[in-house]
Amino acid sequence: MSLNNHIKETEDHNCFGVPRSGISLMMQMLAAGGMPILSDGERQADVDNPRDYLEWERIKQLPQNPGCIAEAQGKAVKVTSRLLLALPDGHEYRVIFMQRPLPEVLASQEAMLRHRETAQPGADAPQSLHLSRSTYVTSMHGSTLRHT
Repeated sequence: MSLNNHIKETEDHNCFGVPRSGISLMMQMLAAGGMPILSDGERQADVDNPRDYLEWERIKQLPQNPGCIAEAQGKAVKVTSRLLLALPDGHEYRVIFMQRPLPEVLASQEAMLRHRETAQPGADAPQSLHLSRSTYVTSMHGSTLRHT
């Protein structure tokens, strides 16, 4: 059964999470289920995400141009959690907030940086980074529940 049978054309479908939390995987699952995806193909698949990122670059303009979300009507769009509070009123959203254990997120981010040769050899993520991300995710999750 296709997800399209259960989607209202007036709804925006958003997948949120911190980078490396599984947002791309969720987008792939939604696409496999038949949901239309808003993606521009600008960011190509690579060793860190071999099945594609399914990103829409224009969503990064959301804080400056909230009206761009109208292009996502009836489609799923991948959005990092830092843009969650930039969603404008006047739209009906279905939000999937991806959560992954923070040590796994950090390890995945570190591996990605190593692949891009931007990581400091032998440097571990400081505990303060882990705590700040934990606080950030907790606050974003709370905001998701309150932002209606």
